[in-house]
Parts: sequence; structure tokens; C-alpha cells
Amino acid sequence: MESQTDPHLRKLLDEMEGIWRAVDPTLPDDLAPGLSPQELDEITAPLGLRLNRDAKTWYGWHNGTKTGHSQGYGAEIGAYFGSFIDAEIAVRVYHRKLAVAEEFAELCGSLGAAGWDPTWFPLWVTIGGDVVNTDCSVPPGVSAPVRIRVKDIDEPRRVIAPSLTEVVQQWLDLYRLGYYYWNTAHHRWTFNDSLESPPPWLKRARATGIA
Repeated sequence: MESQTDPHLRKLLDEMEGIWRAVDPTLPDDLAPGLSPQELDEITAPLGLRLNRDAKTWYGWHNGTKTGHSQGYGAEIGAYFGSFIDAEIAVRVYHRKLAVAEEFAELCGSLGAAGWDPTWFPLWVTIGGDVVNTDCSVPPGVSAPVRIRVKDIDEPRRVIAPSLTEVVQQWLDLYRLGYYYWNTAHHRWTFNDSLESPPPWLKRARATGIA
């Protein structure tokens, strides 16, 4: 039987957490414990949606953070994306986005044009408040595209990466290549814009708000 999680993706996530802990041993302490595949199945069962391996690996790594902020999402810990959300909040975001999409579909006659699909499940929320999600409609063994639901653009179903593994690998590259460094004085990650010739994928990542 195929594993419900992705060992390689989990390894990359653990490596990233190790980078955070190396610059400040207390930095990842706010991360909440992860959930088992069975616990995630129970949470998402009312949606009629079975999470893919990427989602189960992500929420199995850490189920959001222990503290949140005024918008109701999780804390911002890494240098790259925005706010963690736990699986329970992800379900609420899912319901909210789907309700808006269905209302829009009544006006335009197409749910797809509304920029949300019932088979998408939220992973995190960018600094700009856009929802990054994974496509749970793909069959087992097939990479699940990562999409971002961006407000006020012409591509509401934009695919930003072919898989969550590629996104996390890009984040690791940003740390290792020095594009983000730990600013001790301000106790936060800072983008190093003095580096020349950033790779094309970095420009795309920053344009979509995931880096």
C-alpha cells in the first residue's frame, strides 16, 4: 500500500526547520505538533474531500502554530510565504472560498471562473491574504499542482508550482544561496536584495507572493 505521506517532502521540511533552529533555537517553538493521516481524514471527511500526500505531509509536519494573530491565521515564522494555518482553519477557509465561488458562479454560470474548486485544499495564506492550495483531484502517485487564489488578477486558477516539494525546495535554495538572512537586530528574516542576477524562479516566486 502506498504511503499516505511523502518521505522526501517531509525530509525537505525538516531541513528547513533545521535552518530556522540554527539561527535561533527558539524560532520553531511556536510550531504546533503535526496530525496523523487518520486525524486529517476525520477533519476533512465532512467536505467529501480526501487530502493528497502533499497536504497530509504538510499538516503532518506541523498543524499550524500555537499562537495566531488578529486575522485568525497562524504566526509568521519562515522568511517566505506568510501565515501558517492549521487544518481546522483550512476547512473554514475552504468553506468560505467555496461559498463565494458558488455565489459568483450563479452570476457567471461557471464555478471555475470564480477561481476556486471543490477539490482544492488550503495550505497557507500569503502576506497579502491570498490562499495557496493543493489540488486533491489528482490520482495517487501523480504530483499535485500548487495553486494560488490571487485577488483581482486575470488568472484566478494560477499554478505556481507542479508540486509542494518544488515549492519547499525553492525555499531551501533561498536560504542556502543567501537570498534570505537572519536579521539579529530586528529578529526576523530579511531579503538580501544586494545579490545580483537572481534566478528566474525567484522572480516568479516573489511575483506570486510565495517568496
